[in-house]
Amino acid sequence: MAKKENRIVLVTGATGFVGSQFVERLCKEQGYTVRCLVRNPQALGRLSHLRDQIEVVHGAVSLIDGS
Repeated sequence: MAKKENRIVLVTGATGFVGSQFVERLCKEQGYTVRCLVRNPQALGRLSHLRDQIEVVHGAVSLIDGS
């Protein structure tokens, strides 16, 4: 599948079971660039085989200051 030009998708919860399946489908079947927000970038687990195809961002939604 061809890469979707300028299409970046942010996925939170990417290292969980459902999130990892979602990321894999977005990368392999849809051709999106996937940016994954993860608490521990060293523990990609189910996503380790996609390391070269995803962008990993260290952080958590709960740490974002809305003020």
